[in-house]
Amino acid sequence: MHEHTLELFAHADHPAFAGHFPGMPIVPGVVLLDWAVAAIEAAQGRALFPGQLSVAKFLMPVPPGAQLFLHYRIDATNKITFRIEFETRLVASGVFLSHNTVSKLPPAPEQSA
Repeated sequence: MHEHTLELFAHADHPAFAGHFPGMPIVPGVVLLDWAVAAIEAAQGRALFPGQLSVAKFLMPVPPGAQLFLHYRIDATNKITFRIEFETRLVASGVFLSHNTVSKLPPAPEQSA
């Protein structure tokens, strides 16, 4: 099982920072999960359709402007294990099961002019 690494960036203008939390903005845990799924989907070229999230741990806050590194593995049963680091410190980790056996994302629909 090969580990992959992707770079994520917590853009300071992300709308989640406005309300989470005023005066001390941090990335909400659900946003970290969303970013992880989206980045893995893009890297794998397929939709994951995440199912059961069996483990999710949020260990430290992520501030606006943070450069993050997402490390993940996908096993033969489509179980995805991931961790997110900020400045070499673990900020989040988790395990979820992908319900997708399709190998590629469908093509985007053509747009009318």
